[in-house]
Amino acid sequence: MWCTYKYIMCGKGGFVLLMLLLCMELNAQEACSTQMLKASYESVAESNGQESQKRFFAAFPSTGEDFDVLFGYHPCVGDSSLYDSYVEMIDDFWALRAIPDSVFYDKVVAITCGLRYEADAQSQWHGHLLDILTRRGREAERLIDRVALLKRGHQMQFWSFVWSAIVDVDDRGKRDFHRAYIVGHYPRMAEIYDMAHQLFYDGINFSSISPRDCPN
Repeated sequence: MWCTYKYIMCGKGGFVLLMLLLCMELNAQEACSTQMLKASYESVAESNGQESQKRFFAAFPSTGEDFDVLFGYHPCVGDSSLYDSYVEMIDDFWALRAIPDSVFYDKVVAITCGLRYEADAQSQWHGHLLDILTRRGREAERLIDRVALLKRGHQMQFWSFVWSAIVDVDDRGKRDFHRAYIVGHYPRMAEIYDMAHQLFYDGINFSSISPRDCPN
């Protein structure tokens, strides 16, 4: 409050007013996005027709940052939060069948590249992602094909999230996300895939962990 008053007294009230208006506009946009997603989700729950699915898909977050704001646990967001509905909404998103694979997986990849592993919504998303990459042959290949179109840095973002886990899974190194397909079709991406496994597996990308938690 004192800082705001100081800016006004120094003749910078216009700047402060601009920032306040900008914050109000951003909050309004967030509330609008929330309402649109809620409405489209309710439409899918009622009819699940092609048009309803398309509206829900269009209203669903397009980036990892927006995904986190809408579905993450942020009490300060208030009515703009969909934290209480993230399970149903994420499950229904992954169940959409009226969206072309290329369009669907492009959004999946864009969201994934902006996420860091965390409990709740991020964990729910991670589970669906692994379900595709470990259990479904052709669907996994379609997803990998879209990842291969990214710049190498974005590929690393994607695979680092895929390989993230809170604890090491006792699978004796057998966890595999179609590496043979990647090596055969995208050998340069295979290097990133392997490096992400080495660097981010076993909790390294868990969002609650930072270097200060590391032992000296």
